[in-house]
Amino acid sequence: MSNIDLRVFLMILPHALIARNVEVIIKTLIAQRLYREGFSQLDIARILGVSQPTVNMYLKDPSYSQENMMKRLKEIGLDPKEFNDFLEEIMFLIKRGLTEDVLRRLVVYSNSLLSSLKLCDYHKRIDPSVPRDCKICSELFLVSEDIQMIYDLEKAFEIISSIRGVGALIPEVGSNIAYAKRDAKDLGMILAYPGRIVSTGDYAAVVGRPRWGESGHLGRILLRIVGGGSKYRSVMNLRLHPCVEKWLHNKNISHAETGPHDRASIRDIEKIISDTVLERNIFVIKDLGGPWIEPNIYIFAENPLKIAQYISEIISLC
Repeated sequence: MSNIDLRVFLMILPHALIARNVEVIIKTLIAQRLYREGFSQLDIARILGVSQPTVNMYLKDPSYSQENMMKRLKEIGLDPKEFNDFLEEIMFLIKRGLTEDVLRRLVVYSNSLLSSLKLCDYHKRIDPSVPRDCKICSELFLVSEDIQMIYDLEKAFEIISSIRGVGALIPEVGSNIAYAKRDAKDLGMILAYPGRIVSTGDYAAVVGRPRWGESGHLGRILLRIVGGGSKYRSVMNLRLHPCVEKWLHNKNISHAETGPHDRASIRDIEKIISDTVLERNIFVIKDLGGPWIEPNIYIFAENPLKIAQYISEIISLC
């Protein structure tokens, strides 16, 4: 019995690592963003589940400044750009009142940080009792990619279809949203809606739930992009509409124009679009179409929820 090493009970557990470090940064930066957008300290306290004095500390204490939070983020080993993209998604869900979806996103993000071993070096640095070769989080906190992708795509369309005025952005031939697995090699690894997303006047509608292997057009574009090493795994096509043009201008979004295509086939156009995204590292393509091919705007993102956020921004300018 004397040979048993009980140091495991003194270790900082993975969940505690998230709670003591990542969660604090998330709450601090969300509080600061909400405050800048006009939320009161009491409202922020209610949203974050903390006391009003805690919110005041997040806002006024120099040690919780954005600069210090970013510095702390880098010390932990996380990428500030990826973290800010995640915060934008959380802000988008908070402002739409989607409490359960905020919680789900936080849990999935926390588990993905652990399963990807991104916090391992920091964990071992602050807790020498953690074995040097420890990789248990890669097994214990796995997130089912298929289940999460279906959820993300359905939630994105639920948000998009609830936005009054979105019907004006749907092309005559219809639209779709496609979402590729991280290592997508064929259309069977691309998730999309069967048939097409159609305009119902002010809104948009679709028949059925997402399925693998749907939307060959968007799927083939994504396969080339994912295969080329791009971070973009989702795409939606929209009508070439003045509100989209206004969004591009107001947000100063870099984009490219392709076409018009006189003799190009749809496969040729797909190659031109995907090659342009890869070569210029941009997420918006304005394709001018061609004979019998309607002009479209293609918006790419890391996931469908980001696309829903973009569409919400576009409609707010109409």
